[in-house]
Amino acid sequence: DQDPDAIAAATARLARFGDRVTVRRTRFDEIARVVAEVLPGLGHAGASGALFDLGVSSPQLDRPERVE
Repeated sequence: DQDPDAIAAATARLARFGDRVTVRRTRFDEIARVVAEVLPGLGHAGASGALFDLGVSSPQLDRPERVE
């Protein structure tokens, strides 16, 4: 995700998973690079799954001051 508010919300919501979750802020076209960097750093050769926020959410649209 590129939205700092969405990053904060996801980090808070996923906190119960502890070190099993890594949250990164990046662009869609950088996903492969970020995954390649994160996995070895965590001591993993692969991942069993990944969650990407690729869309726009209601909280982003509900606040007019956030529209660019």
